[in-house]
Amino acid sequence: MTPDILKKRIIQYLKNDAWHRPKQLGVLEHFWEHLPDSVIFGGMIRDFALDFAREFHSDIDIVTLEPSSRLEDVLQPYSPVKNKYGGYRFHNHGYIYDAWSLNDTWAVKNKLIAAENFEDLCHTTFFNLDAIALDFKRKRIYTAPCFHEGLYEKNLEINLSQHPFPSKIAKKGIYLAAKKQLSIGPNLANYILNNFSPDKQDTFYVELVKNMEQHIKRSPGKPFSPHEQLLLNIY
Repeated sequence: MTPDILKKRIIQYLKNDAWHRPKQLGVLEHFWEHLPDSVIFGGMIRDFALDFAREFHSDIDIVTLEPSSRLEDVLQPYSPVKNKYGGYRFHNHGYIYDAWSLNDTWAVKNKLIAAENFEDLCHTTFFNLDAIALDFKRKRIYTAPCFHEGLYEKNLEINLSQHPFPSKIAKKGIYLAAKKQLSIGPNLANYILNNFSPDKQDTFYVELVKNMEQHIKRSPGKPFSPHEQLLLNIY
């Protein structure tokens, strides 16, 4: 999918007259009126790029170049709650929004990435397919180079290998790949094997990780497809 098509799809989605979307658009327009240097970031844009727009029910992430103090002022009508990372969460008409300043991005704050703009922001994500942002006001898309290859190959890989919660992000990698019908690249597969710590209820994840480990031994360097494995288990 080209960036132009992706932009058009998201804009059409937000301008659709379905009952909830004008309310979403109203929140975003409030954002861009007061904080014009802001982008929708990560999961929402990823799901649209992967043709999962109809299934999108996740949080909407927004990142601004403005300082955190200015962001807090703008969000006051929505009664935001500040999180431990310096960002803000708020609810509006059934949707959850997470908003933060670029300088409060975990990888920036921990000096893993030097970030001054939204191109830099795209280098802060753990997953390659989260490395995308949309400037709704200017109708512009930003990505990291790894995003396009991952999208074309439908392959989930690592963009930035550092993460504050290794086991949690490893589990999320398995979940995303299975749910979005993505393959898991070799680097991410090894990261999962080294960092995933299952809970008692994680039978689904444990089985897939066992299969992935066997796949790596048989075919090192080749992506693993949880979706294909699930189909084999079903039939």
